[in-house]
Amino acid sequence: MFDITRAEYILGAREIQSGNLRKIINGPIYDNLTNAQERVRKNDSGVSVTLSDRGRLIASALQLQNRGGTTAAAGFDDFLESMHREILADGEQAAVLSELPESGDTLRTSVAKQAANYILTSLYGKKNIYEGVSSESPFVGLDRKSLSKIAFDDSGSFTSIERFVAFLDMTSRDVEFQNRAFDLQSSMQSKTPGGPWHQVLSMKAHAEMASQMSEAEKAWRNWGNPEDMRVLAEQLASQSKIEVPDLPSYSDVGGDDELIFIAAVKDRDVLGWLGLQPDRSKSDSVQESLVYFIPRKGLSRE
Repeated sequence: MFDITRAEYILGAREIQSGNLRKIINGPIYDNLTNAQERVRKNDSGVSVTLSDRGRLIASALQLQNRGGTTAAAGFDDFLESMHREILADGEQAAVLSELPESGDTLRTSVAKQAANYILTSLYGKKNIYEGVSSESPFVGLDRKSLSKIAFDDSGSFTSIERFVAFLDMTSRDVEFQNRAFDLQSSMQSKTPGGPWHQVLSMKAHAEMASQMSEAEKAWRNWGNPEDMRVLAEQLASQSKIEVPDLPSYSDVGGDDELIFIAAVKDRDVLGWLGLQPDRSKSDSVQESLVYFIPRKGLSRE
């Protein structure tokens, strides 16, 4: 019998019915798992990477093309289930954890190892398998659309673990955002009973999320055009003569089809993916760093 993991809670919240907000309350077991993960994070020797740390950033960049493909959507559920079963069954010995970028680049490899450490310690309650590598999420600095692109990128640019981590981090943020939107809907319903608050705020919240989904994710979820959802929400609000408040902030919502993803290191081999707009790649903080492009290649296992 397996112990329950944070990953299971997050995966359980992955299905979202468009236009129907729901609140996810995982309860004390999840809270205890989260607190344990927070202790791991606080005891980690790593330091977060920021672009403002001039002269201390060593970066290798991967220019992702504007693929817009949807090929990963068809088998994505199987991918998630396969990853979860393997890590749950084999733990630190799971073969997928040894999958590394074929390029052999030290920084790029360290990011993949960090993702493996993070998923084991924070999401499955296991131990690090790569000594001297941080166990913090390598994707903490990325916005939602970037996470979606990574999760649904089956081209070989990212390891399976990196894709899985990106999806779990993205889903965890989605839960927080939807919970805040649900609370707003409940508050407005109490203040102005009888208004179509659930429908209007559900469509507005999900339109915001849909605007930050990759094409493959939208195909996987079978979600429509976010602009259509916004228009429907506005029409319903107008017909009902209600003034709709602003949604709670989705702090990491954003993205651009031409993002450059940066694998960065600072101090004690703390690495992370950073999303840059193309014109920002010429900023002072990056000019003073080692920046080069890694060609898309396959992956290898140690």
